[in-house]
Order: sequence, then C-alpha cells, then structure tokens
Amino acid sequence: VTMPHKVDFLPLLDQLDPLAAAVGAVNTVVVSEERLVGYNTDVLGAVSALEEMIRLEATEALVLGTGGAARAVVVGLLHAGARVSLWGRNEADAAGMALAFGVAWISTSELAAAVPEHDVVVNATSAGMPPALELTPVPPALLRPRQVLMDLVTSPLHTTLVRAALAKGCRVVTGERMLLHQAAAQFRLWTGLSPEPTYLETVLARAFSGTHEEKPSYRDPVSSGV
Repeated sequence: VTMPHKVDFLPLLDQLDPLAAAVGAVNTVVVSEERLVGYNTDVLGAVSALEEMIRLEATEALVLGTGGAARAVVVGLLHAGARVSLWGRNEADAAGMALAFGVAWISTSELAAAVPEHDVVVNATSAGMPPALELTPVPPALLRPRQVLMDLVTSPLHTTLVRAALAKGCRVVTGERMLLHQAAAQFRLWTGLSPEPTYLETVLARAFSGTHEEKPSYRDPVSSGV
C-alpha cells in the first residue's frame, strides 16, 4: 500500500498492528485466517536504517516534517528509546502532532538553535525533491560533524542537504536505506522468511542504477559512537 492510500485503507482492515495504529497509516497488508491485518514497516525501516549509524536509545532526535513518513519516524524513534523533537513548516500542524505523540515541538524561531543540539536529524519533508532540488529544510551550516543526518528523499538520493552534510563530516543515511529495511520487513511478514541481505542490496542497487549516481562509501559502524 503506498501513497495516497496509506490512510484511506484503514477502514478496510479487520485488524491493525499496534505500530501501524500509532502511526495512523499502513503500507503492508497480510491475510491471516481470512482477516486483513495492517502493518507499517516504515517504522522498522527508519529505525533499522538509523541504527546502522547510531544506537538510538537516549539520543536526542529532531524530525523535520509532519507527513506520514514523519509520523512513522517519530513512532520508530520513540519505540527505540530516543528523545524526540518535531518541527514542521506549518506550525499549527507541527504543534498538534507533537502534542499527539508526546514529543517536544520546535518552532521555526527555535530551529536554528535546536539543530546542532540534536544527535540525529531526519528530513521527512519534500525539500530537495524536483523541481526544488537546491531546497533544504534547514541551512546546512547548522549541522555539525559526527551528527547523524537521515534524508528520506530518494530522488535524487544525494540531495543538496546530503552533499552538504557529507562535507560537514556528518554521518549520513540516504533514503534508500529505509526502503531496504522496510522491504525486508514486508518480505518477512508475507513469507515468514528473512531475505538474504546481500540479495536485497543488489536489487536495491539495480533499482537506483538508473539515476547514474555514484554512491560514495560513507557508512560507519554503530560502534563508532555519537
């Protein structure tokens, strides 16, 4: 199930996984004993992608955006034990979402001071997608070395924000990592089997090969610390 149907599909289901219920959207449906059960594997996808870089428990994480992807990231971070803050362009929407999830709301006037204070920054906005390729959700100068920056944009993978973060010495997670992990979770739900990681990596690389982007080697092991 993909956009724009992730929310509209909810009334058609017989049962919701607790994480999907928390997000308020599904991207995966499993038929179990003639019942339709909805899941949201974006939650696990986001957490697994970030934990390639950093242990999330007790970290300070800032999520930029208020859409469905942002909701999945917030739920995942909370379940992983992170302390979460939220910013959105529409301050009323962001404040309401922060209240609903019990996380801190960052106003636009507070954003510049807040960005460098967080261990993890996640761009869950459309900034950097065509046609506004040069747009960034926050000024890249606010990022600091060793900070973890995850950008959920996948077209292009190497957004202006990603390139700037790499130049600043940040640990960067590009959007295809979340896709990889959420797809693996979907495969397990549908088949009961765990896919071979190397195979998934190969499939993903082929899927993105049409972009003609050379993927730099910038993934650190978690053991490198914050």
